[in-house]
Amino acid sequence: MIVTHTSPDMDAIGYVWLMRRFGGGAEQPVAFVNTGSPDPTILADAWSVGDTGRVFDPANRRFDHHQLPGRVSNETCATLQAYEWLIAHEATFELTAIRPIVEWIFC
Repeated sequence: MIVTHTSPDMDAIGYVWLMRRFGGGAEQPVAFVNTGSPDPTILADAWSVGDTGRVFDPANRRFDHHQLPGRVSNETCATLQAYEWLIAHEATFELTAIRPIVEWIFC
């Protein structure tokens, strides 16, 4: 399953869309967790986690920026993290063409 937080913002929505459309998770269900105290079992069993979980580990498809200190957490977002990981592994025309959308979400 693809996990993000309840009351999703643009970053959470962008991350889920990227992982389903380009990341190989088209068949993965989406689950929403309380970002303040997410169920560790749900996070551990997830296929991918974004914008929650306080872990950045692309090799395991974990994309969160909230664990970063202070203002540094605002220098990236889950959508941008996932996009950069995807582009490094498969720079298709379609994926490169959506860069403006990713930048808009980041802003």
